[in-house]
Amino acid sequence: MISGCFGNTFLIIVQIFFGLLSALLGFISFFYYLLNHEDYNASIWSLFLGVNAISLIHLHVLFLKAQIDVWYDKYTFRSLIKFSFVLSIAAIIALPIYIYLSVKHHEELTLRGYHVDAIFAALSLFWSVNLFCSSRLYSKYVQLTNPALIASIESLETPYTFYVDTF
Repeated sequence: MISGCFGNTFLIIVQIFFGLLSALLGFISFFYYLLNHEDYNASIWSLFLGVNAISLIHLHVLFLKAQIDVWYDKYTFRSLIKFSFVLSIAAIIALPIYIYLSVKHHEELTLRGYHVDAIFAALSLFWSVNLFCSSRLYSKYVQLTNPALIASIESLETPYTFYVDTF
């Protein structure tokens, strides 16, 4: 059995299970808060939650199937790392703002308000940090296990010259 970046396969399967639950929660709550409550903050953060969880599940499943080096290379990992880093920073900024606004307005804990926004920002922060760390680990894994693939991609950075034969 393949031993994962996180120690063993069981931990990866546990992350996949909770990722599926979080993605389901994120996508359902996106439509719920968008259509029923018109709470755009909660709906956007729940969408980010679902996207982060699904991206992480995709990484883990490809790793377990030993197909991660087919789908991803150094540049796609770099894009995933940047995406998750930006979402992490946005969630770190948004979380205390939502908590401050909920305390300032003396809100009770209901399905509407800044408490829900803070909860979804915190969940999105958790999954984006998890995606950031996993993307870095899997990037190192791909670079260590398949250096020829990375070297061939780096050779594509040099401009290609066309040679025209004279007739």
